[in-house]
Amino acid sequence: MDGPTFDLATVRFATNDFAAENMLGEGGFGAVYW
Repeated sequence: MDGPTFDLATVRFATNDFAAENMLGEGGFGAVYW
C-alpha cells in the first residue's frame, strides 16, 4: 500500500519552510509538522 508523495517544494510551502512555530514535536523518524 503506497501513501501519498509530495515534492520538497510542496512540503517547504506547507510547513512555511520548516518554521519552528509549525513543529509539533519529534518522532522516531524526525520532526513532525502541521
